[in-house]
Amino acid sequence: FPVSGTAALTGIIKAFEIAGDITIDEDRKKVANQELVTTAELGEKLGSEQVTELIRRIKEKMAETKNLSDEEWRTIILQIAADLNITLSDQDMQKILDFIRTAQNLDIDWQQVFQQGIQYAKELGTWVQENPEAKSFLQRLWDWIKGLIDQFFGLGQ
Repeated sequence: FPVSGTAALTGIIKAFEIAGDITIDEDRKKVANQELVTTAELGEKLGSEQVTELIRRIKEKMAETKNLSDEEWRTIILQIAADLNITLSDQDMQKILDFIRTAQNLDIDWQQVFQQGIQYAKELGTWVQENPEAKSFLQRLWDWIKGLIDQFFGLGQ
């Protein structure tokens, strides 16, 4: 049955926590949710593939830089957007800046997040393979989750 993006993300995070026997920090969950909502809102208006790529490139810049001003971020965002033929309104820009500030306040290591996402995806895949009684249902769920993770972390690029 259809679910919202935030409900899907919540389910995915919960599955990772159970499969990996880990607990993901609540603030990090909130940032992931904010990223999903921002990407979805902008994607509806500007095109989901372009916005997904825009956010992926912004996260790369976040991994490379520290303590930039809003004006410096605006310059970077506008350059990336121009490279992708995206025109951002002031409101769009503010949503992206809000996401950046929230993420930076958590001091997230985006390279580590990327690597953890890959590891969690592998662990969940292994668990599905080792439980044949659940494999049919979970394989379909896994394929869907993997596609979402690929999109979320820019792995399909």
